[in-house]
Amino acid sequence: MESIVGVSTTGWWVAGSVAGALAVVVAAALVLTVIALARRIVVQAREIETALMGAHRNTESLFDIAMMNHALESITRGVKQARGEEGAPDERGLLARVASRALPWGMP
Repeated sequence: MESIVGVSTTGWWVAGSVAGALAVVVAAALVLTVIALARRIVVQAREIETALMGAHRNTESLFDIAMMNHALESITRGVKQARGEEGAPDERGLLARVASRALPWGMP
C-alpha cells in the first residue's frame, strides 16, 4: 500500500513565521552589537581627544620658542646690516620670510 503524506499549508505558514522571527532576532542582535561598539568608540575618541589636547598644551611653548628664535635672528640680522656687517643668511623659506613681514604675528 502506498501512504500519502499530506502537509497542511498551515504548517508552512508556521515554519515561515518562525524563520522570519528568527531573522528579526538576529538582525536586532547585530544592530545592538553595532550600537554598543559605536558607544565604545565614542568613549575612546573622547579619551584620545583629551590626551591630544593635553599634549598640545604641553608642547605649545615649543612653537613660541621657535618664533622667538626667528625674531631674535631677524633683529640680529637687522643690527648687523645697520652696522654695515654681513649677517648670516635667513634660513627660512620664502613664504615664511614674506609672512613675517606681511602678518603682524609672523609665521612659525
